[in-house]
Amino acid sequence: MVRVLVTLPSIPKQPLILPDGHVDPVWGRFFYDLWKRTGGANDLIDSITKAVEIEGSCDTAVNVGEAVYVRPDGIFDKADASDISTAKVIGFVSEKSGTTACTVRISGEIETFSGLTSGDYYFLSTTEGAIDNSAPVAAGEVVTGVGKAVSSSKLIVELQNMYTIRS
Repeated sequence: MVRVLVTLPSIPKQPLILPDGHVDPVWGRFFYDLWKRTGGANDLIDSITKAVEIEGSCDTAVNVGEAVYVRPDGIFDKADASDISTAKVIGFVSEKSGTTACTVRISGEIETFSGLTSGDYYFLSTTEGAIDNSAPVAAGEVVTGVGKAVSSSKLIVELQNMYTIRS
């Protein structure tokens, strides 16, 4: 079973009276104010979500901080850019509570790295579970953007569409 965990800030208890007279007692005011402050709906989810994580089973070889994809059997395993089947990154392992139980961060910040270059954009590497600030360039490799470093240890997860390099 996979459970989605979303971290939200505290919710104010003020009603929202919409232009049509409808009253939304709790959530409406919170989201409307947030929407106004962020400038629109595109930023709304990013503003209210500090992190989105999913829990599930992972391969025993998977470690905290590694990029993972979901195998056909539903198990998280190390992603790599050498093949399209393993390059579909879902996120990064943020916690491993047992040999095969892990939590995967699919958006937000994750601080499990070392040696990142702040400001650089990172891509899935051809090394299993690893990321690099240089995109793969060989024929047949898959380019998958995974996020932007904000410090030497912290990455903002920004999963991008992938494409295969042709010869």
